[in-house]
Amino acid sequence: MKKNKQQICRYIQQATLGLLLVLASINIANAQNVVKSFSDRMVNGFVMCNGSGVEGVAVTDGYNVTCTNKTGYYMLETSPDAKFISISTPAGYTTSRNCSRPAFYQEISKNTVKSNEGNNGWPRNDFEIFSNPDKHHIFIAQADVQVTSNKELDMYEPIVKDINEYVKRLRRFDIFGVDCGDMVGDSPQLFPRYIEIQDRLNMPVFKTIGNHDQTYGGRTFETSYSTFESNFGPIRYSFNKGQAHYIFLDDNFYIGRDGDYIGYIDETTFRWLEQDLQFVPKDKIVFLVIHMPTSLTKQRQPFQFDFNSLADQLVNAEHLYKVLEGRKTHVISGHMHYNLNIDHSLMPFIEGGKSPDIYEHNIAAVCGTWWCGDAYPGKICLDGTPQGYAIFDVNGKDVKWLYKGAGLPDSYQAKAYLKDAASGTTQTTSSATPANAAAATSAVPDKELIANVWNYDEGWKVEWYLNGKCMGQMEQYTGNDPDAEALCSDRSKIKYDWISPMPTEHLFRAKIPAELLSGSQNGNKHTTNNIEVVVTDRFNREYKAVVK
Repeated sequence: MKKNKQQICRYIQQATLGLLLVLASINIANAQNVVKSFSDRMVNGFVMCNGSGVEGVAVTDGYNVTCTNKTGYYMLETSPDAKFISISTPAGYTTSRNCSRPAFYQEISKNTVKSNEGNNGWPRNDFEIFSNPDKHHIFIAQADVQVTSNKELDMYEPIVKDINEYVKRLRRFDIFGVDCGDMVGDSPQLFPRYIEIQDRLNMPVFKTIGNHDQTYGGRTFETSYSTFESNFGPIRYSFNKGQAHYIFLDDNFYIGRDGDYIGYIDETTFRWLEQDLQFVPKDKIVFLVIHMPTSLTKQRQPFQFDFNSLADQLVNAEHLYKVLEGRKTHVISGHMHYNLNIDHSLMPFIEGGKSPDIYEHNIAAVCGTWWCGDAYPGKICLDGTPQGYAIFDVNGKDVKWLYKGAGLPDSYQAKAYLKDAASGTTQTTSSATPANAAAATSAVPDKELIANVWNYDEGWKVEWYLNGKCMGQMEQYTGNDPDAEALCSDRSKIKYDWISPMPTEHLFRAKIPAELLSGSQNGNKHTTNNIEVVVTDRFNREYKAVVK
């Protein structure tokens, strides 16, 4: 056995010597070409703050991720398809910005500059970042502005003004905006004015691409984001704020036919995401910003090969959840033109597996029902949610959120309706005229109280009160919002013939017997009946919707 080992070692030595002789005989010019081919894809540079290098900053070309060393220096072998170098801005820092567009990315430089690390002839991309306290920060999230004309851009302007008015009181915090895509509705010529209007926001706005922001006419998905890139930079990037890590991805998979897409995360994006998360401690909160929601239900549904299953949510959401496993994650999405909160941790999505610690905020559309309906601020979405935006307050690992109707007070969190229980005719809304108790007789029909609580989740409580007395919790049900039904049935107000109200789960009802509205309760006479819906959110904040 010992002799055999000696023979093997002798063979290895002889083979190694032979290989060295072969390498020595290779033409030097060819060897230089190999090195040059490698160097052509290398990029290097520094991430600096006040003249000093910043260690531990993730740098990416959207395909590969590396990290800066102690001097703030990085070098990265880029993909042949890469267009940009971007940094995942570390917590406690920020970048400069061009009005509303943050400067966290650069086109890969054509300049070759000798670096202090001794690497000569590689493209050089340096980044300057600035100290910025951000442990407690706030972001405004909007989705589906989806303008198709300058007239609709005119209607977007007061919403931007409303956002500015709201954030004035928040200036003591680090604040930024998040745009969940579908900025335009297949109208890329409107991007310049869209940008000009959004530049009026006194904060950086980070964007993701929507299916209506795509470039059409190409043969594959890889051709679909060129217009977005030319206006807003990379489609895959991240940054850090306080105890949170923010990730922006493209989940609209264009299939090579104009306007056709599915909800899908491609392998290139998955590989980049896995690399990005390697530099993020597992105890950090993750915010994933995408256009299409990952799922519209907590429980996995049987897959159906139809448009709603393919184009309203991710067909491979389970694989995304596996990548995010062990991380507390908030998904911020749009696309659906209604408001829906889904706590995926309440029910296992992966059969036989652990429930993902993922809370999804599917945010209602800024455009409401495609800019149709009543004048501002009266526009609503398909589920009756007022057009508006969401506000997220992130203080360390504590996260609170609120949905605000544009042009409306932030206390407006529910709308109440009163209708005849038998006929179903809606008689009043939250701005209803008082009922006349003098006209009340034994013929007064039973009533049904309906409340739309658009930002509801399982942590909320919905109760109703009659003349100051709590009458109990309201029953949750799925149905159409009465105002949305009225809007969609008036074809003179609707832009597209396929628009219809969307059944929603955030409706509540309570039957009010006629005797309670007779004008006499416990011996007390009432000239009016004051009916209130009182909602308490998961953060113990109380709101009221009044029907008189």
